[in-house]
Amino acid sequence: MAQLAPRYLRVVFSPGINPDKWFARFDDRVPGWRSAGAATDAPLAYITNGEADVAIVRLGQGGVPKEKFHAVTLYEEQMGVAAPKEHPIEVLDRVKWAELSDEMFMYTTPADGIDDLPQLREMLGVVAANVGIAVAPRPLLRALRVRGVVNRELLLPTPRGEDPEAGSADSAAGSSEAEGTAPVPELPGTTVVAVVWLKERDAEEIQEFVGICRGRKAGSSRGELSGAEQKRAGRAQRNATSSTSASRRSRGPAGARKKSGKRSWKGRRH
Repeated sequence: MAQLAPRYLRVVFSPGINPDKWFARFDDRVPGWRSAGAATDAPLAYITNGEADVAIVRLGQGGVPKEKFHAVTLYEEQMGVAAPKEHPIEVLDRVKWAELSDEMFMYTTPADGIDDLPQLREMLGVVAANVGIAVAPRPLLRALRVRGVVNRELLLPTPRGEDPEAGSADSAAGSSEAEGTAPVPELPGTTVVAVVWLKERDAEEIQEFVGICRGRKAGSSRGELSGAEQKRAGRAQRNATSSTSASRRSRGPAGARKKSGKRSWKGRRH
């Protein structure tokens, strides 16, 4: 008897997100289904148009319209700083925000956490020409790899009074102004990675994939959380609380974002 061809769960994801381990677990655990993935600058457009089933998305402070989408937050991203090769940060593992007070900022993730990818790509090219630095989620900086540019982990200040060593944006700006250097810009927005799908498309295979992304173990029910999943849920709740204060920071608009072209689907091969 001929074996039936597998059906494919079409998953799109933002640049810098690596879903390979989730694809592999889905393929192994869900009979009759395989995952097919593609990176794109505009994942939500693909699921809205019915060209994809699930999106793994980099989201800012506003999230997604709750009346239209289901969304499950997976983790908060680490911010990063990109600088020309042979810049002093190249010898460091991580950089504090206050240490950038003398730098020229060519790009910074807006306060709402929504990155303008075309603008970021353009500014990374400027950084490669030994002009200024760029601040954005570090996984995104790694994905948009540009020759002649290095990136490092960026430590943002904690809420005022919690970590005097890290310093605050206000104190760093005041110090730079006193010394006659350019003031440090307002703090960048933070981003989270979430699994998003249409409420009208709440199928069993999508629920299975979402559970895998959340860390559900093989053979466990939907209501059961693994130890790792419980920790992530706790972190997500704490991050959501802390991001409320961060969202009060204001910044000018980042400019219009452009939708990327279509991407080729890449199914996992066995």
